[in-house]
Amino acid sequence: MTKCQNTARKELLSWLETRPAENCFFIGDMENFGLETDFLEIWRTPKGRAPAALLMRYYRFYQITVGVPGEGDETAAALEAAARQIGRDSQAISVAGLEPAVRGLAEYSSFENIRVTYLAELTGDTFQDPGEGLPTEPAGVADIDELFEFQKSIVEFEMDERHRESFGNEIRTGTGRTWLIREGRRIVASATITAENSRNGMIIGVATAPDRRGRGYARTCVARLCREMAGAGKSVVLFYDNPEAGRLYKQLGFRDINRWAMARLH
Repeated sequence: MTKCQNTARKELLSWLETRPAENCFFIGDMENFGLETDFLEIWRTPKGRAPAALLMRYYRFYQITVGVPGEGDETAAALEAAARQIGRDSQAISVAGLEPAVRGLAEYSSFENIRVTYLAELTGDTFQDPGEGLPTEPAGVADIDELFEFQKSIVEFEMDERHRESFGNEIRTGTGRTWLIREGRRIVASATITAENSRNGMIIGVATAPDRRGRGYARTCVARLCREMAGAGKSVVLFYDNPEAGRLYKQLGFRDINRWAMARLH
């Protein structure tokens, strides 16, 4: 694969924006950080025309996007090249993308598992605003360490110390937003927009302390983010695999648009 330079930024964004929901992370990271940072790299194949695939490294997390997943020899060759590129990084934690692309990568890599989720989108037209709900507060830089420990305690997130390096980068850089609910001084719920860009943003880190679930805390945090994004004329995307969470998101106006997959690497 060929490493992309900032000179290719406009061309690549034009290609990615034909599917903005599916390529939210790519678009957001390219708009917000460019291609001259130590934590972000993008490779393409082939060189010189519309890419068959783009591979992105954000710290030790990889994402893959392809032109037409699973179709043609060119896509297969691109996925094989992407698998070789990822294989050069002995500290890679995971790779994610649409399910066909990740399963295609698995043909050329040894993955510990592939977790498949639904990819859903909410727009200003579909948003069903439930109102303000419980009191929330924005997270700042001073909250990052506490927020990390809170989310690391959520078993479903499968987080460990390797995630600390990149955690909270959207708060540090102003490229996203996080809303919290506290009881006393304790964080009991959170939700984050990351990779926010001119078109959309991705909701991640939707979490509620186990002893506080079923009280509408997560719904309040997610609704606050959706309200802000809809007010800015932007759509919101997220992925989920929990049927209960799916019901919550659909009540807010999210619609399933595809299937997303993530594979653990090391």
